[in-house]
Amino acid sequence: MSDKKTDQIPLTVALLTYNRCGSYLKKAVEAILAQSYREFEFLVLDNASPDDTAQYILSLDDTRIRYVRNAPGSSVEFNYMSAYHLARGHRIIVTHDDDIMERDMLETQMQFMDTHPEVILAWTGVTLIDGDDKVIGANHHTLADSRVFQPGEYLLNFLYSRLWPVPSTIILDRRYSLTWQIGLHYFNTKTVKKSRRGKQVEGAEDALFPARANVKHAVAFIAKPLMRYRLHLHQGTNNVNLSTPSIYLYKAMKRLARKSPLAQQYDALFDSYVDRFRLQQKMTGLERYPLHPATRQSLRKQARSWSRQISDCAEAFYPILPLFILHQLISDDVDDLSPVSSQHCPSPDKSFTNATQAFYAWYRKRVGGGSAADGLDATKKVAILGSALVAALLIIDLKRAGIEVVACLESNVSRQGEHYWAYRLFQSTICHSPTHRSSRWC
Repeated sequence: MSDKKTDQIPLTVALLTYNRCGSYLKKAVEAILAQSYREFEFLVLDNASPDDTAQYILSLDDTRIRYVRNAPGSSVEFNYMSAYHLARGHRIIVTHDDDIMERDMLETQMQFMDTHPEVILAWTGVTLIDGDDKVIGANHHTLADSRVFQPGEYLLNFLYSRLWPVPSTIILDRRYSLTWQIGLHYFNTKTVKKSRRGKQVEGAEDALFPARANVKHAVAFIAKPLMRYRLHLHQGTNNVNLSTPSIYLYKAMKRLARKSPLAQQYDALFDSYVDRFRLQQKMTGLERYPLHPATRQSLRKQARSWSRQISDCAEAFYPILPLFILHQLISDDVDDLSPVSSQHCPSPDKSFTNATQAFYAWYRKRVGGGSAADGLDATKKVAILGSALVAALLIIDLKRAGIEVVACLESNVSRQGEHYWAYRLFQSTICHSPTHRSSRWC
């Protein structure tokens, strides 16, 4: 990184593409070339697209463009790692062919990094759009203000806020020797092997990328929606079991936290998230309800174990709330497993996600003898719109109250199409959810 030629290039923008010339690629390229910040090389990495991608890119008259076409059969991982091998800029951002940069994105990021030289990696907020460029909403996994995380702080903050970076917005400073390794870790060999064995853990790397950097260096979030991030039916994450990557993620973050200034003081909190997603994995894979006696006993044992570890509602209690809700739903003897029944436990503060706040309110209602069915007309039929674990718990709670559940619907519109879930809401007479196995319970 010290040769004169490299010193003349402040930034590399690497665009990964495959077979989207007829859909999203041109909009992504036009947005990059129209950036208010212009001092960058534009590296287009084409994974042997069978469409007109090569003709389109080579027809563009812009000296910043470097076009690289991989051999047929090259993997997504190879294309990503090629960006770090081929880039000549001090900083690099690796983006994708279905996302659209706002005109001031690169300028804002470069100015932020110049102002905060201790930061080696930064990402931004996004605006969510669908396959037709229609705005769906804001990225909810954000903070209200920009923030620099000193070593270890992002790892801890993620436990509460799940501040999940959008990979297309991550800019990395490569002047530090460690950053080269961080970049290649994004699709490291171990992760690829796990994915090829069917474990599908690659989604976790979105958060592990800044987490690895944050072990010894500062990272930052820029609280401005600087990219239009596209959600559409053809994204690979639509077919991923979300439990497995989350288990992998929190185990990996626990190991990283031990290497950071946090040491081991948050081990229990990381463990509680691992057990939460293990519970989700178990619940969404069950074939029957009522639960098999052996399954009920296993869940009771797990709840008792966590009850012994929690003293006066330690922070580790909040992530594992769904386990205690489930235990209340399947057992009539919960007095010894009610950490908040003594009124000594305050509600989780605003640093926790909305989901945690909602689980806490549900748990308190159950402790008081209430139910999720309170206030519902028992003569009506109910459709559940929500995630896998929420749906599984609601099915049990509502059925215990004698309320009929007729459908379980995917809450993410991008997974099913704009009109699919609405159709199911009004037309379904049986429980059906193509993406969640919990539907078998209805």
